[in-house]
Amino acid sequence: MLSPTPESAQAPRRPHPCPITPPTAPQGALAIRTDQSDWSPAQQAAFAQLGIADAPYADKLVLLNQSQRTGLDPFTRQIYMIGRMAYNPQTRQKEMKYTLQTSIDGFRVVAQRSGEAVWGVARFESYASYKDEYSGKEKTGTAPCPVSGRRCPT
Repeated sequence: MLSPTPESAQAPRRPHPCPITPPTAPQGALAIRTDQSDWSPAQQAAFAQLGIADAPYADKLVLLNQSQRTGLDPFTRQIYMIGRMAYNPQTRQKEMKYTLQTSIDGFRVVAQRSGEAVWGVARFESYASYKDEYSGKEKTGTAPCPVSGRRCPT
């Protein structure tokens, strides 16, 4: 486990060793445009595949607004609309309540856009270089890249 260090003592960040391709703008029939005010017929048809075809229209518009605001794509599963049963004290019954949830892929897209996708070298190297608890020998190797999943040089 790494001990926290003051900001002034940390090494400057360097780019991640893996070639990271920036996300491209969605294209095709399901692409969400920034000037879009309602779901297209093709997008509405795809809601059945996502499991939200029966969701209220207002909740689907909230999903559209949030997708446009964040730039996350519900059709590539970067953001989800999840239906959960919730107790309504006014009707004294359980009713379906829809909430939005970002997937790990959505968080990766947000991190990549913000520049926070460059992981600290110390954390990455500490993952790739470790001491074997049985033999006590120092071991090194390649570790899976937290962005692309490919093996990166350590």
